[in-house]
Order: sequence, then structure tokens, then C-alpha cells
Amino acid sequence: MSVVELDPKDALARRGMGNARRRGVYDILDNLMESAFIFLVVAAGACATIFMGLAKKLPTTVKLLKKMFPRKSPEWYVRADFVLVWLFGSMAGYILYGPRNTQQAFLAGMGFVSIIRLGIGTFESEADAREKPPLRKASGKESRPQR
Repeated sequence: MSVVELDPKDALARRGMGNARRRGVYDILDNLMESAFIFLVVAAGACATIFMGLAKKLPTTVKLLKKMFPRKSPEWYVRADFVLVWLFGSMAGYILYGPRNTQQAFLAGMGFVSIIRLGIGTFESEADAREKPPLRKASGKESRPQR
């Protein structure tokens, strides 16, 4: 294999190096745009899952947000829930799954938002179970204490 040396003063050699540099920049921009598009598709999948979950009354982070940030308006909790779940679900889907095409990206967004929703639902049901008073026996029957 032979090595070809180019004279830096040669116009053809300079033009060739410039094209190589430009191609490198275009490749970087192309990869960046592709990654941004894939992230937007992940985010769209996350939004679709959030909207489907709202229609079916799936668990949300509203109870958790009310404990963390009391005395806010109900609209604030709904909006904060949307942003929180959308952002974390999209980032988790993009970073942890690493989708390579639009189908994988959309399903990654849907999947990780669903995982967050299920985790929140499990956490809330465990917290509700801890808050309920224990059963007590009254006249041979088990009943909950009256409040």
C-alpha cells in the first residue's frame, strides 16, 4: 500500500481537504438531526400513553405532587404531572432503550411512561394500604373502626 502525499499549496489538494471537512460537519449535523427526530418520536409515544391513561383513569403523580407541593391549584398538579411523566418517560425511553428507528422510538416512549405509571400506581396502593386502619373484631365480625 502506498501513501500519497499532497502538497498543501496545491489547489486540488486544498479543495479535497475542504470537502472532507465539510462532509464531517454534515455527518455530525445529520446524526444530530436524526437523534433529535428519534427523541421527538419517543416524546410523541410518551404523550400518546399519557393521554390514553388520562382517558382510562390510570394512576397519576398528582397525589405525590400534592404531598410535595401543598396549596397549589388543581390545574397546576395536572400540568406538573404531565410534564414530569412526559419528561422522565421520554428521557428514560431514549437513554435506556436507545431506539434506532421510529417504531422502536414510539414504543420506547409508550413503554417507559407505562412503567412510570404502573410504578406510581403500585406505590400509591401500598401507601393507601398502610394508611388504612387495621381490622378489629367486634361482636364476632371483622370490621373497620368508624371515623
